[in-house]
Amino acid sequence: MTKTKKTPIIGTAMNKITKIISLIAALGTSAFAAEQTKGNLDSPIKASIQGGYSTEYLVYGVTYASDAPFAGFAIQSEYYGIEFGVNGIATPSSNGLNQSAWGVGLGKNFKLNQNISAHLTGDVRRYLTGSSPVPDTTFSEVGLALENKLITPYVKGAYGIEVDQYGVVAGLYKKFSLFSFLDVTPAFEYGYFNDYRYYLGKVGISKTFFNHLEIFAEGAYINNLIGVPNLTFATKALTDQLIGTGGIRWHF
Repeated sequence: MTKTKKTPIIGTAMNKITKIISLIAALGTSAFAAEQTKGNLDSPIKASIQGGYSTEYLVYGVTYASDAPFAGFAIQSEYYGIEFGVNGIATPSSNGLNQSAWGVGLGKNFKLNQNISAHLTGDVRRYLTGSSPVPDTTFSEVGLALENKLITPYVKGAYGIEVDQYGVVAGLYKKFSLFSFLDVTPAFEYGYFNDYRYYLGKVGISKTFFNHLEIFAEGAYINNLIGVPNLTFATKALTDQLIGTGGIRWHF
């Protein structure tokens, strides 16, 4: 007798959140596009395009592609104090697989006091993997960051529908200027999902020229702790792995 797989409570909740975020983000994106033509937005539309290369393309601490060049875009603005954005990235990998990811999101800042703001976010992202064992999947995410001038802590809850992975990610990061020349961002992150855990430490550096051209690079260390014998949510396990990423970004 075949057993029907039951959707966990958190999965049901995140499915509902996915639909809500998608609807609000879609309506909001349409609204701010219309309001942009009237000049009624809280801030101008910000857009960027990027291209580069990464030794491992990570999604919530596990790899979806290796030796992957990438190209992408992001568009964002505010409407009545709410941030709306759309983004996309394509990552053809060395094994001939053409992957891409497309997302919509929203956010809101709440000023707690003179030094700390709570940044609440919600995102829905569709990953087209073009590969086995990882199926095409949709991830929904809600997050909260306490932004300040010292160290910013954050926490995110995420659920991947088709890969049936749900969990919590927590981390810290700090952005500062080195010799008034480079922007440096060290960060540490820990993820706890139903079938795996991961630790991730990374340092990103970037430099913007002429207010438009940004050059960026990142070095990372990651360790996966996989709790199942067969991988259906990653192309491989990363054990004590070093990852390098670099590229350029143009801000319009």
